[in-house]
Amino acid sequence: ALLALSTLFGLAGEYVDSRDVAHDAIEYSSQLSLDDEQTINLLTVVGRAYLECGWMNEGEQLLQRALDISLRTVGKYDLRTATLMCDVAVCMVERDSYHQAASLREEALTITCALTGEYSPEAAVKMNHLALTYSFIGDYHRADELYQRALHILSSTYSLEHPLTIETMRNYAILLTKMRRFDEAETQLQHVREMIVLLYGEQHPKTIFADNGLAGIYLSRGKYADAERLFRQILAIALQNHGSEHPATWMILSNLARALDEQGRWSDAIEIHRSVLVQREATSGLSHPLTIQSMVNLGMSLLASGDIVGAKELFDRIQSLEVNDCDPGLGIYLHIFSSRIAEVLGDTAAAQAELNIASQLDVALTGEVSNATLLVMLGDLAATSGDRQAAQAHYKKAIEILRMLNPEHPHIAPIEEKMRSLQQE
Repeated sequence: ALLALSTLFGLAGEYVDSRDVAHDAIEYSSQLSLDDEQTINLLTVVGRAYLECGWMNEGEQLLQRALDISLRTVGKYDLRTATLMCDVAVCMVERDSYHQAASLREEALTITCALTGEYSPEAAVKMNHLALTYSFIGDYHRADELYQRALHILSSTYSLEHPLTIETMRNYAILLTKMRRFDEAETQLQHVREMIVLLYGEQHPKTIFADNGLAGIYLSRGKYADAERLFRQILAIALQNHGSEHPATWMILSNLARALDEQGRWSDAIEIHRSVLVQREATSGLSHPLTIQSMVNLGMSLLASGDIVGAKELFDRIQSLEVNDCDPGLGIYLHIFSSRIAEVLGDTAAAQAELNIASQLDVALTGEVSNATLLVMLGDLAATSGDRQAAQAHYKKAIEILRMLNPEHPHIAPIEEKMRSLQQE
């Protein structure tokens, strides 16, 4: 009964209540003599409840125990074992072990296809999980293919309104955003949000996740006030549902700070970036990509506010770390930050070298240099070196990209001014 109640709380998005009831179930179970199947069920429900509430270490311990028992009692080729593999992979992602998580989810998909066929809904769910992991390590092509396969199976088996289809569409929309296919991503997220609200309501965490994705697209399109308003709206709900120490809350806070950055409100942004960095460093460690992302976010804000010393200190900390399984998108951002540090220190050659690496990563992801910030920086360095033709070409391409995002993108006018200045020279 406690496990059933915990599951119901989880479906309703009441994750703290779900965790607390699950914790009661664990304590009560110590008075009972459970068989292996009952123990696996207990550990799985409680472990998932812990993960939803941000108790990653505790959740991983329980889910790993469940997986070990399942492997010992029913073996590898069992649907429950394959599902537990995917659960444990979630914890691996949180521990910065993306490639290890991908390997485990690949194995889970192989097992599921062998047991149920490659066109079964069970296989489609595993495809969704694996595609999400591929997106973390920058393998966007394979992630794209898997999401399309999974959506075809789920929409054919169930419908576009089924919860499993909606979850896969939501994850696919996030991938489309990473691939800078913003029109497709926004259309898909709008549909996902409508379906989630019908199923769960406006205050559900799934709605918050969709809204966070939409706000991120507004941010990319230069609609900074709209993005800030939506981030603040969902932050209030996240604080109510999760509290201030949940990873979902930190994600929204980080995005809110980026919206403030773009509006030149450095002091407010820096304060938020610092608080998120403290939380992520304490829970995930210094070398985790999310911690690195927070360090770069803070460093860029400090640079923009004129605090070169503070930005350089963060840069030196990053340089001393061993960064594993870095998302290529984060890799581009890291090299942009490194280039800016080199530029303010007067090392033009190092700045150019960092931008060249960032350009190579961008081409590997999208087939061309399509990051407008990167293009503007390339143009600035070309202008500094006297290559006005190259500078104009970079600026022109950056404007084309920004106009596709939003014809009135606020970054267009400053770039046009740079071009006019070059022409006058």
